[in-house]
Amino acid sequence: MTERRCPVQTSAVYLVGSAPAFPSIPPPSPPSPVTPEASGLCSPIEELSLDSNNHQQQQPTSAPASPVLTPSETTTESSSELDVRLATAVHVLHTEATALRNLAALYATDPPARDALSRAVELVAAASAAGGKLVLVGVGKSGHIARKLAATFNSLELRASFLHPTEALHGDLGHVGARDVLLMITYSGRTPELLALLPHLDRLALPLLLLTSSPDAEIARRQPDAVVLPAPVHEPEARSFGLAAPTTSTTAALAVGDALAMAASREVHDARVAHVFARNHPGGAIGAAIAQKKHSTAVGELSVPWADVPLLNAGRAATGAEALRVAVGGCTAGGCWARCPDGAVLVPGRLRRLGAAELAVEVGAIEGLVVSRGTATAVRVDEVVGDVVRRLARREEQDDDDEDGKVGEVLLVVDEYGRETVGVLEMATLLQHHEGQSD
Repeated sequence: MTERRCPVQTSAVYLVGSAPAFPSIPPPSPPSPVTPEASGLCSPIEELSLDSNNHQQQQPTSAPASPVLTPSETTTESSSELDVRLATAVHVLHTEATALRNLAALYATDPPARDALSRAVELVAAASAAGGKLVLVGVGKSGHIARKLAATFNSLELRASFLHPTEALHGDLGHVGARDVLLMITYSGRTPELLALLPHLDRLALPLLLLTSSPDAEIARRQPDAVVLPAPVHEPEARSFGLAAPTTSTTAALAVGDALAMAASREVHDARVAHVFARNHPGGAIGAAIAQKKHSTAVGELSVPWADVPLLNAGRAATGAEALRVAVGGCTAGGCWARCPDGAVLVPGRLRRLGAAELAVEVGAIEGLVVSRGTATAVRVDEVVGDVVRRLARREEQDDDDEDGKVGEVLLVVDEYGRETVGVLEMATLLQHHEGQSD
């Protein structure tokens, strides 16, 4: 019986990813012991045959290769690991999104919440008009939200500042003025630092806004006149995430605060709010985007589409009162317009200046109210605001003595070919936008 041996084995160890530190002449390996045929440690070597045919057909044998994952298998495995890793993150996003949807529904449908937000907007706007400011108070994560909101209000030209309740008790109460409005932010509605501050605010008799997630806030109980802005969450964070980390609640508070800031700025600045924000934000990516837009705003972006201008069915025979009713009913951000069946338009600025005696007069007989298509100044929808202003200024200079060459209060916006009226624009709006670009 022929003795079978396995291939020679060595005791060398290979370190994957590092250079082998072998001696220049490795020591001889001991001979492999005789291995029984039944051993599964290695496959036996077939006997050498000198037969040419057998030699040609003989195929070398090798150890089975390590399993290689196909790209699809690799992707599946990595996707599974990714899903596990991101499961918590996605859960947080879903939870906070649910809270925001609930908030939007609350302020869209709940009368007490709507009344509270409306009252808060009025108080902030009144303080701004009187030269006062909004003082935001909070501690912990609510304090960070208050700081962010103060920055947002200031960027919208609504004066605001942050007051730490503890520092307030150590001298910073002097920061609060007689025309100010206070906004306290607290998840529980019973934050000790805020409760400690309340008695010292009574002497100031200032309006108090309370932004809280609690339906039974202790601060509201102690201050019955406080305007409560609810920011509820649909479930406690401890239940959502297994720990009470301020996440959903701070997102809700921030959203309500942002809503108040935007609504109040619209109340104070009306259609100029975008220009106000641009003036206060010249830096960073936002400033760069605004600067680029300043030099590329087309007339069409400012105009009121012709289809949105309400039709005055009686035309020039309608009374001033009827024209005013139709125009106000179709008011947009671009003004209160009305048009006659013959294509003439009523000047919004002149409508606003109608006297009591003119309300019973036919609009065709009211001086400066109706502008026909043939006499209105036309500008192309794709012209850049700055170019239009400069062109019209040159026209005014050249036609200084020609009344027909004067630029009126209304601009008709026509298509690129100058054939069809596609919108209307007040000259005042065009100039206001141009001045905002120059600030």
